[in-house]
Amino acid sequence: MTTELPSALVVVNERNAHRRITDLLRRRGHTIEDQPNGDRAVDTYVKMRRESPTVVFLSLDVAGPLNGHLVGLEIRESDPNARLVYICSRIRRSMAEDVAYSAGAVAILQVPFTMSDIEGAWEQIMGPVPEAPGLADLDELYPDLRTIDGDEVVSVEEIAPLPIPENLPPPPEPLMPINPVQTKKKKRRWPKFLLLITLVGGIGVVAYFQQDFIMQLLP
Repeated sequence: MTTELPSALVVVNERNAHRRITDLLRRRGHTIEDQPNGDRAVDTYVKMRRESPTVVFLSLDVAGPLNGHLVGLEIRESDPNARLVYICSRIRRSMAEDVAYSAGAVAILQVPFTMSDIEGAWEQIMGPVPEAPGLADLDELYPDLRTIDGDEVVSVEEIAPLPIPENLPPPPEPLMPINPVQTKKKKRRWPKFLLLITLVGGIGVVAYFQQDFIMQLLP
């Protein structure tokens, strides 16, 4: 089911530009979906496109691992008729024009812009969608940034096997089994104690007789 005014997906990281574009779009009556993370913007666009036509407002720098150029190309890859509007500053106008041509954007808005600027560009925004020549070289332009949900897609076949180190030391000998700790039996000490008493008693008897013998010898 379509509506008279297309919904708007805003993928703008710059605070002032983001506030300006969302304010003007609300005043025009657009339904707005805000997704500053470029990595999630493609999935958000696909969901919105099922409900109504969607215009995407993009800045060159967005949050996440992707940039505005790659986000635009990914959206155009998912929908050849996607309408992209790039938002840029004056000093980055030249770069924005190159990116807009590559991604097949319908318009460029230079900040600061007003409601009259959007109204004046609206016919162009809703006009024919240019070709996106950058799609042909998407994998070559950003070979390291093709991601799904923030995770880099790497084929298992592309991962080289780990090298086996040379001159490895021989494996260690197996450890000797640890014998369980044996509880020492308490030794009986009564025999030693009895022997000690016997010796002390014998010494006492000998001393007694010696003393008696000495007393007899004295006059």
